[in-house]
Amino acid sequence: SGAMDLGFVFCFLSHQWLGWGEADPHGKHMDAMRRAVQAVARDAGVPLASVRVWCDVVSIPQKNRSEQRLAIASLPTFASCSNYFVAVAPDATHADTRCACGEASYRSRTWCRAEMLSCWSRNGVANMYLAHGDGLQPLMTDDQSLASSLDVFGGELTCCRLGHADGGICDRESLMLPVLGLVSEIYRKRNEDRADAWEFLEPILDDLFPRTFEFVQEEGDGETRTHRVLFGDLVEAAMYAV
Repeated sequence: SGAMDLGFVFCFLSHQWLGWGEADPHGKHMDAMRRAVQAVARDAGVPLASVRVWCDVVSIPQKNRSEQRLAIASLPTFASCSNYFVAVAPDATHADTRCACGEASYRSRTWCRAEMLSCWSRNGVANMYLAHGDGLQPLMTDDQSLASSLDVFGGELTCCRLGHADGGICDRESLMLPVLGLVSEIYRKRNEDRADAWEFLEPILDDLFPRTFEFVQEEGDGETRTHRVLFGDLVEAAMYAV
């Protein structure tokens, strides 16, 4: 709040990676991000130098998994401190899959949905935008787009596409505890400033926060499918504890 009092504006940039090992191989997102930050400065009425930016590729450690997990857990804090949440999703081509990427694919990605949930859980939809050309437009246009955007664990993940060949955990498992914390916070404030958020979530809790998930691991010429516990009964337990 002290930095905001000094006239700084905080912008949370959210985007889909355009390569399995590199976020933006051809600089397509970098150009769009520059325009997005400039649009934020114009909308906020501040000099460009007064905009402070959070972006996963430079704000979350990408190689140290322990530090990465800590940074992921802090997503809600960064999102809640931001004046603007801006999704950057220009039309592009994924460097490895050669699939078309854009707004639709952005909204389908688990990590993008986790960032959207983090922002929405603290601040609602008012400051969430989609970068469009040289301007900004609302990111959430109706309840249907909001519900699909909050379905973190129904989204697409690179680790699943690659078959968890390294034997590691699924990113869904890495996201479970941070998301559980968000749900617990919304429930705790259900009679306060986040009453609308709880009213929206309550009917679809089981859909958004599944008890188990199917883990697929490629092994040689075949694959193994097992059901793993995800949330189990933790949502109910957290609600009881609150």
